[in-house]
Parts: sequence; C-alpha cells; structure tokens
Amino acid sequence: MITLKQICCACPESYDIYENSIYIGHVRVRYGRVTFSKLIESNPFDEYVNVYSDYIEGDGLFESDEERSFHLYSIINLLGHTHYEIT
Repeated sequence: MITLKQICCACPESYDIYENSIYIGHVRVRYGRVTFSKLIESNPFDEYVNVYSDYIEGDGLFESDEERSFHLYSIINLLGHTHYEIT
C-alpha cells in the first residue's frame, strides 16, 4: 500500500511517500515542476535520486485537482502500484 502524507499544502506543495509504512521518498511541487525523489536504500547518507520530474501549470502547488491526480497517479504507477491514499 502506498500512502502520501501531505507535509505542506503550498510553496512547495509536498508529500512524503510511504510503502507499507516505510518512508521511500518525497514529492515536491516548486518552480513550475513536480519532482519525485526516491531514497537510495543502500546509502547511509540519506541521498535521493530523482525518479520523476515534469512541468506543471502551477508554481508552488498544483493548479487543479486534475493536475494533482494525474501526476500523483503517474508517480504511483512508477512504483508498481495502482492505488494510493493521501493523509
């Protein structure tokens, strides 16, 4: 199960992502882009690799619910899942 925990609602709109209650990365919306950065599990320095990045209509937050749904669902699909919940 994928859970997105919203940690900031704007500037930047941000979510921490958990897979089966284990933190795996974060989504940030800033400067007209949405980026998903995944935690590198074998790295002891908490480094991340950008897995998803795309331009959006909004700046520090998604412009619409449709834009939010499209990009969050695209990220979840990259992780091999089809369902998620936002808390």
